[in-house]
Amino acid sequence: MILRVRKPESPVNWRKKVISPVHTWRAPFIGEHALEALELHVIEQKTKSESYGPYCSIVQSSGMGKSRLLDEFSRSNFLIPINLRKPGTEALFDKTRLVVTDMAKSRSERITRFRDFMTDGQTMGSVGEKRRKFYDEIVVTVREAMKMSEATPQLVQGALDELIECLGPRQTGGNAKFPDVFAVFDGAAALTEVRTSSNRSYFIELCSVLHDLGNVSFFAFFLSTTSTISQFAMPKGINNSHKVELRKLKSSLPFSDLGFDHLMHNRKIFDKFKTIDDVTSTECIMYMGRPL
Repeated sequence: MILRVRKPESPVNWRKKVISPVHTWRAPFIGEHALEALELHVIEQKTKSESYGPYCSIVQSSGMGKSRLLDEFSRSNFLIPINLRKPGTEALFDKTRLVVTDMAKSRSERITRFRDFMTDGQTMGSVGEKRRKFYDEIVVTVREAMKMSEATPQLVQGALDELIECLGPRQTGGNAKFPDVFAVFDGAAALTEVRTSSNRSYFIELCSVLHDLGNVSFFAFFLSTTSTISQFAMPKGINNSHKVELRKLKSSLPFSDLGFDHLMHNRKIFDKFKTIDDVTSTECIMYMGRPL
């Protein structure tokens, strides 16, 4: 028997694979309709009376453009990327307000500069130093606060209101029902896997907090690659939240309209590519799928 050992990939090739996806984020965003669909989905989930809370999930395979879509969304909306840590949401809003206060004078400038602040120095493998320090300081604040008292919805809502006031007025002509502040939990599958002492997942506990906040100008996104949609949009028979059962509420609907094959618009099968050889050629395949 002859064993064939695969030759290790050269550091140069490995580096290209890591750097290439990072560089694609510098290219112009493709998929404006997906962005519009996401905004409409947010408004729908916020205004539905039977909706359990101000959130939705986006569960798609890797490379479908979840993170890129939210990054583009953050160019015109105030979005806080969440590091999954222990409770302390009011500390998150307080810290964010302190950071953005001196960044700029207008709302649009603060949105842009906060996005730059949170993405500065990030790579495929880790977040940047500024973002890491941002959350490390929040953890310290939370640990000190938890020694004295427990966070309440009123404290969180008060901190959120102060952050919204700090951001400044909206531009005229916008939808009044559209939230002022957003948060995104990337890799949210971890929230569904860990259980509390009451045997409920962290995701259910977090959604319960979002529900208790009431009609606040806030919305959360839960992004996941490895989960199933039912983990985030659970039917009543599976969701063991008492509020869902007693108040006849429904889990927020997931968002899936990311779009696909955007670059194939002018390269349609049976129009430009007519044979099997044409369809399987690099010239055709390289334009399929979801551009990062």
